[in-house]
Amino acid sequence: MEILISIVGKIAEYTVVPIGRQTSYLIFYKGNFKTLKDHVEDLEAARERMIHSVESERENGKEIEKDVLNWLEKVDGVIKVANQLQNDSRNANVRCSPWSFPNLILRHQLSRNARKIANNVVEVVQGKEKFNSVGHFPPLDVVASSSTRDGEKYDTRESLKEDIVKALADPTSRNIGVYGLGGVGKTTLVEKVAQIAKELKLFHKVVKTEVSKNPDIKRIQGEIADFMGLRFEEETILGRAQRLRQTIKMKKSILIILDNIWTILDLKEVGIPVGDEHNGDEHNGCKLLMTSRDEDVLLQMDVPKDFTFKVKLMRENETWSLFQFMAGDVVKDSNLKDLPFQVARKCEGLPLRVVTVARAMKNKRDVQSWKDALRKLQSNDHTEMDPGTYSALELSYNSLESDDMRALFLLFALFLDEQIEYFLKVAMGLDILKHLNAIDDARNRLYRIIKSLEAACLLLEVKTVGNIQMHDFVRDFAISIARRDKHIFLRKQSDEEWPTNDFLKRCTQIFLKRCHTLELPQTIDCPNVKLFYLGSNNSSFKIPDAFFEGMRSLRVLDLTHLNLLSLPTSFRLLRDLQTLCLHQCVLENMDALEALQNLEILCLWKSSMIKLPREIGRLIRLRMLDLSHSGIEVVPPNIISSLTKLEELYMGNTSINWEDVSSTVHNENASLAELRKLPNLTALELQIRETWMLPRDLQLVFEKLERYKIAIGDVWDWSDIKDGTLKTLMLKLGTNIHLEHGIKALIKGVENLYLDDVDGIQNVLPNLNREGFTLLKHLHVQNNTNLNHIVDNKERNQIHFSFPILETLVLLNLRNLEHICHAQPSVASFGSLSVIKVKNCIQLKYLFSFTMVKGLSHLCKIEVCECNSMKDIVFRDNNSSANISDEKIEFLQLRSLTLEHLETLDNFASDYLTHHRSKEKYQGLEPYAYTTPFFNNAQVRLLNLEKIILKDMNNLKTIWHRQFEILKMLEVNNCKKIVVVFPSSMQNTYNELEKLEVTNCALVEEIFELNLNENNSDEVTTHLKEVTIDGLLKLKKIWSGDPEGILSFQNLIYVQLESCASLEYLLPFSVATRCSHLKELVIKWCENIKEIVAEEKESSLSAASIFEFNQLSTLLLWNLTKLNGFYAGNHTLACPSLRKINVSRCTNLKLFRTLSTRSSNFRDDKPSVLTQPPLFIAEEVIPNLELLRMVQADADMILQTQNSSSLFCKMTYLGLASYNTDDARFPYWFLENVYTLENLLVEWVRSCSSLTNLMPSSATLNHLTKLEIKDCNSLEEVVNGVENVDIAFISLQILNLECLPSLIKFSSSKCFMKFPLLEEVIVRECPQMKIFSEGNTSTPILQKVKIAENNSEWLWKGNLNNTIYNMFENKVAFGKLKYLALSDYPELKDVWYGQLHCNVFCSLKHLVVERCDFLSHVLFSSNVMQLLQTLEELEVKDCDSLEAVFDVKGMKSQEILIKESTQLKRLSLSTLPKLKHIWNEDPHEIISFVNLHKVDVSLCQSLLYVFPYSLCPDLGHLEMLEISSCGVKEIVAMEETVSMEIQFNFPQLKIMTLRHLSNLKSFYQGKHTLDCPLLKTFNVYRCEALRMFSFNNSDLQQPYSVDQNQGMLFQQPLFCIEKLSPNLEELAVSGTDMLGILNGCYQENIFHKVEFLRLQLFDETPTIFMNDLHIIFPNLQEFQVRNSSFEILFPTKGATDHLNMQISKQMRMLMLFELEKLEHIWQEEFPLDHPLLQHLQELFVLNCPSLISLVPPFASFTNLTYLKVDNCKELVYLITYSTAKSLVQLKTLIIENCEKMLDAVKIDEEKGEEDIIFENLEYLELASLSSLRSFCYGKQAFIFPYLLCFIVKGCPQMKIFSSALTVAPCLTSIEVEKENMRWKGDLNTTIEQMFKEKEVPHSN
Repeated sequence: MEILISIVGKIAEYTVVPIGRQTSYLIFYKGNFKTLKDHVEDLEAARERMIHSVESERENGKEIEKDVLNWLEKVDGVIKVANQLQNDSRNANVRCSPWSFPNLILRHQLSRNARKIANNVVEVVQGKEKFNSVGHFPPLDVVASSSTRDGEKYDTRESLKEDIVKALADPTSRNIGVYGLGGVGKTTLVEKVAQIAKELKLFHKVVKTEVSKNPDIKRIQGEIADFMGLRFEEETILGRAQRLRQTIKMKKSILIILDNIWTILDLKEVGIPVGDEHNGDEHNGCKLLMTSRDEDVLLQMDVPKDFTFKVKLMRENETWSLFQFMAGDVVKDSNLKDLPFQVARKCEGLPLRVVTVARAMKNKRDVQSWKDALRKLQSNDHTEMDPGTYSALELSYNSLESDDMRALFLLFALFLDEQIEYFLKVAMGLDILKHLNAIDDARNRLYRIIKSLEAACLLLEVKTVGNIQMHDFVRDFAISIARRDKHIFLRKQSDEEWPTNDFLKRCTQIFLKRCHTLELPQTIDCPNVKLFYLGSNNSSFKIPDAFFEGMRSLRVLDLTHLNLLSLPTSFRLLRDLQTLCLHQCVLENMDALEALQNLEILCLWKSSMIKLPREIGRLIRLRMLDLSHSGIEVVPPNIISSLTKLEELYMGNTSINWEDVSSTVHNENASLAELRKLPNLTALELQIRETWMLPRDLQLVFEKLERYKIAIGDVWDWSDIKDGTLKTLMLKLGTNIHLEHGIKALIKGVENLYLDDVDGIQNVLPNLNREGFTLLKHLHVQNNTNLNHIVDNKERNQIHFSFPILETLVLLNLRNLEHICHAQPSVASFGSLSVIKVKNCIQLKYLFSFTMVKGLSHLCKIEVCECNSMKDIVFRDNNSSANISDEKIEFLQLRSLTLEHLETLDNFASDYLTHHRSKEKYQGLEPYAYTTPFFNNAQVRLLNLEKIILKDMNNLKTIWHRQFEILKMLEVNNCKKIVVVFPSSMQNTYNELEKLEVTNCALVEEIFELNLNENNSDEVTTHLKEVTIDGLLKLKKIWSGDPEGILSFQNLIYVQLESCASLEYLLPFSVATRCSHLKELVIKWCENIKEIVAEEKESSLSAASIFEFNQLSTLLLWNLTKLNGFYAGNHTLACPSLRKINVSRCTNLKLFRTLSTRSSNFRDDKPSVLTQPPLFIAEEVIPNLELLRMVQADADMILQTQNSSSLFCKMTYLGLASYNTDDARFPYWFLENVYTLENLLVEWVRSCSSLTNLMPSSATLNHLTKLEIKDCNSLEEVVNGVENVDIAFISLQILNLECLPSLIKFSSSKCFMKFPLLEEVIVRECPQMKIFSEGNTSTPILQKVKIAENNSEWLWKGNLNNTIYNMFENKVAFGKLKYLALSDYPELKDVWYGQLHCNVFCSLKHLVVERCDFLSHVLFSSNVMQLLQTLEELEVKDCDSLEAVFDVKGMKSQEILIKESTQLKRLSLSTLPKLKHIWNEDPHEIISFVNLHKVDVSLCQSLLYVFPYSLCPDLGHLEMLEISSCGVKEIVAMEETVSMEIQFNFPQLKIMTLRHLSNLKSFYQGKHTLDCPLLKTFNVYRCEALRMFSFNNSDLQQPYSVDQNQGMLFQQPLFCIEKLSPNLEELAVSGTDMLGILNGCYQENIFHKVEFLRLQLFDETPTIFMNDLHIIFPNLQEFQVRNSSFEILFPTKGATDHLNMQISKQMRMLMLFELEKLEHIWQEEFPLDHPLLQHLQELFVLNCPSLISLVPPFASFTNLTYLKVDNCKELVYLITYSTAKSLVQLKTLIIENCEKMLDAVKIDEEKGEEDIIFENLEYLELASLSSLRSFCYGKQAFIFPYLLCFIVKGCPQMKIFSSALTVAPCLTSIEVEKENMRWKGDLNTTIEQMFKEKEVPHSN
């Protein structure tokens, strides 16, 4: 029963209860919804309360708890669902009503949902009770200052941030430091670093506090705690520190930034965990990032040196960018010009200053405000300095640790850029370095102070013996402090007033600089002055005798660059004087020195005196004597030995004639043995020319020396000594070094050793020092033929450290050096080596062994030059162990690599095994089949290489490799196989490159080959800044395509382009529009450049392009004859920073326009022809210029503007060139008003009859300091004076007169010329200049006349006039001539065959002898044979008397025994009717012509042969032989004594031309063979007796017999066709020889390189050879036909199949000469679409008198560039209208001697008035056209956009150029005869006017 009850209960539980629950949903429907409504209202009220709480917490700065926000979000969701249910429209269908029965299913569903949602609401309301708090305070974070430059990125800052972040991520780092000047941006930087560290999740927490100058520990603790959310309950510093330390340790990783530290901060006291050597690191995860103004403070805070980072000033471009960002759009205001940039530049890169000034100038648009701001920044008055900068510097200055440091800082500012040793002398004299016994102790103290000032960023980094430098604004601050605190008087300008007497009495230091015209008072009262400096370049400057009477407290006196013939007597009163410096003075009487009994330091550096004054010997307290670089030759005995307190003696770079200590003859010179009497001597600098001057018993003296520089021998230049070492020894001994004990004592401790031809050693180690050179840092070995090894370990019994600290190894001219290290090197022998330079060591086969490389861990620079046995840089020989054969060769520190002229170098690295395998694997293949890259990536790793220089490396085919990705600099010079520098496969591997130089690489066609199809998602910005391209004759483009979207070159700063003949533009448009950083643009000698910028792609832009070169300061354009402008399109060029414009010989370039022409758009109304506008507007650009060089046309245009001289307000250098018109006037009157002008250059005045002088005597150029006059052919004098008038150039210091062939005198009038400051005169190549001036000339300073600007040679004969006369008499001008036309100088008649001085023609390279009547029967008699020592080119023309050129017979008569070698490379002889021999006897035993490259002889009818037989072996370099119109029977004279067959071999001969030699029968009359393997041009014409080819061997096997009367019976041809050179490129062949070739009598492919073919004397019809032409000459490009019988050259349509299509496509030039029967070139039916017409580029038709038509009527020549027609008498017109329309590429058109021609262009009347445009025509010449009426007589307009030159002469019937409109915008004149120009505004008007005036000259 119980079981039944339980079963029934369970059934009820699962059935009745659920049924009841489900029923309740229907019954309690309303109740459920009522409950839901009540709960929702409660929930909404709870939400409102919570929202109020959230808003309140947020107002208190708290962050809301996440669970609160989640709860509110959940509440919103629940309420939304509840509201949706309550508002459900279906509720109406479930209610009970009398009208309808409710939907029970829906009622159940809704009621159930209501109860469920109500329960959810209750749960949500209850969840609110779990919240303990609604919000919390967020942790503080390091936020970068709200910098206004956040959007800007600067390279200097970005790289520094990267380095600091790397240091923070370094697991070994703990403390990192950042230091720099106040205001340089340290705080901003570290805040940005903190942000990056947080983003990279390097630390869990980043905190920051400012330490400040006076640290408040509690504040510092509080700031750190705030960042960590820590609240201190402790009151004491100690308690807070412990709490803070515990909290920090709880952080897994934390970065603490300690900003602005001034002194050591006790980290333990603050509570920052600190590790030490006892307890290790307290907290590995805690790192400190500190900032300070002083690096020393960081080092004291245990920051490792490697983890200190200096924040430097911003670069100029970064400064400008920041300034623009801060100042806003005002900087773009055109009215301000470049003032904003100038103001930004004067902020000098200090961010604090930039921001302060930029904010102050924001929205200021008036010029006056900007000029005032610039003035304040330029002033060194501290009142003008912005307060922020001044206070920052003052704080740093006051924080310096000692008074002596502050005193030296001020002294450095006053003597800026002086060397450290100078400051030592001054500081010791002023007793700044106190309580030090020895000079060297003072020096060490000085160096420590300098380092401290560097660390404090108040000095720039100073090298060991470098100059002191500081930023300009730091110096301005220091000078202001010195004036305020030290009462110094600093006088920089001559016109600056003297201070008041009261100030002078307080004054402690006086500096008088640049006192050229200052007159000193007789005396000044300065009782407190301790230091006096006076400098002047005026040698006439005088110091009054009593001047120093009021300065009796003076301790330091410096007189520089004065002429002190006698010291002022008041010197004797300076009894407190400690330091006396007489630098660069002329010294004579120095008696007053003996009174200076307290003098300790005496410096006579670079002063001029022959004998050391004896008075110096009485200065018994002297501790330092400096005679270095002086002119002393005599040191009297017992002076040096009496200076017993002397510690330092400097006599470097002197030529003292020391006495031989062993000599018994009394001499006025001391002996170096006196050094033994100086017990305190510790420093010595000494130069000894002869070894015998050095006593051998100075060992004890040398052993005491702590510092020395000693040079022994006559080969050393003192300036070669490497700075930075204490002990330098330079040796060239005439004795065995093992005998010199004193020298060996020096060698043991030497740091810098130079060896030249030292006897007694075969190696440096062990021969020179068996123990090794433990202190040696630099080793330089040269000119030693005995040296085989530097280190020979095979000779050493025990291996030591050979050179453990050697840094530099230089090896020069060691011709027998085989190894640097022979045998196994000792460990770390070269472990510190950083630089190795090897030059001209011709036995050296490799630089390093593999074993040696492994020890070169510090090597950073390799230079190898002219080692022509070297195969590899690194070689692993077969003795190396097997386990290293696969090891990489690594130079991980190598930064610089130079390889120069290494002819045999194959690989950078290879090994014995590689060589062996290569020979086996590739045996029998062509060499290129197994060429491996020079830098073998598989073996060599050069991962840090930054600089590569490759010069004369002819084996290199590729340069760039992927491992060069970080390379900064690449120089490539004369690498002849390079075609592309950067192939497309290497794109994006050269982005880090900053400097690129490519020069003299003959095959280079592109620099950057771009892969334009590569899918690049982002454009890559390269770092390229400097580009130099020079001598790339085949360069067509720098970039192969437009780099836009691929590579950006926006960082370019300097671009130089020179001698690139094929280049037509420099920059693509996309590059030019983004060169905002460009500062210098230089383009020279690129004759095909038309514009600087060109569009690479077709552009749809119609708006004017804007080129903004905001930083461009220098623009140089030289010799660009086709340059028309900057850019062909409509554009604006902005260069606000331009300071230098240097333009010369750019004939088509318009440089300036004036404001009056600014509105002109340089466009003609009809038709539309745009010409390039001038580059600049004169009034906008010139006022800012400091240098301007321009041609006459631009100068004349500027002179026409109003107040033109006011434009030149900043001009210091002006160059005027190209005064070539007859009415030219030199604008001296204008220059008088340019008051800033210092340098004037006048050049290229050619054939200008009006300019025989430059200026009258009345001209005053008072400010001119330098005058240069060069290359002015017509100039006869400079100043055209009036008698008895004074002419003064009061400021002129330098006068340079060069290449003035007509100059007779500077002034021919008897006037008095004054040059008070003239100190340098250069007179070069002025052969007519006999005296300087007809009157008296005063030059008080001048002491010499130089004969070349960069030459040390000079002359002086008491005064300027005598010197010039002496130069004239001795023909000095001819000594520097490199080119001489002998007929221009008839005065040479007397000396040519007389006794010539050896230097008269010592520089002559090129001699032209033409129409010289004074010549005898020989040109070079034995006395002028010396010319051939330098002469390279000789041209002899039109000399009727010459029978021989070289008088070998005369040389033999003088019994010259030594065979002389000449430098002659080219010999040209022409029109010498009596010339019988070039050499009048066999020269073989007397003189050699081994350098002869080119010989051309013409019109010498008496000449029977060219070369004597014996000379032929010397002609191995002969490249060209041309003989024409001579009586020559044979080229080489028959040698009677030789009967055997002779082999003539000319291995370099490339050109052989023989023309009009009717007597020539053979090369040589005897049996011979002629071999010319490199022959490229073979041209024979009108040599009727000569056979060119033999077509079978039987010709050469016929016997020879010679009859003296009848000549040679058998004629041997020049060449056997089978042995003809396969390199032939140009061939001229007659009909007979051509038929032999056509008949197949030739070797296959022998003519496959021929590109030029001339067919002459051919009488067959053209179809005979046309069919086979393309087979025999497959690469023919130029085709000439001459003296043949053709009537039609290219026949009818039916025969054109013979003219191969392929050869027609490549045919570029067609030239027809002397075809008297030719009527048509192409018959009218010739197909118009034939490739020959379409691809032809040049067409010449000359002397074809029967020619009726030039081309078919409708022929089209779309690629024709050159057309010349001459002497075609039957031509009535040249071309038709249709053909004229097709000539879009035509550049040159010449029509001459066509007497029936009416018009050049025949018009088709049906074509209407359609214009004809010759788009590229530049040159047009019409000459001797007697019937010509016009160029064209139709209605069509003719447009010549680029026509530059039009010559018309001998056209008497020409009334008009064209009957319709003619437009030629570039044409400015018409030449009607040689140098006779006409112009009347336009082309048609000029022709009409000429016809009316009947002025056109008739010619035949």
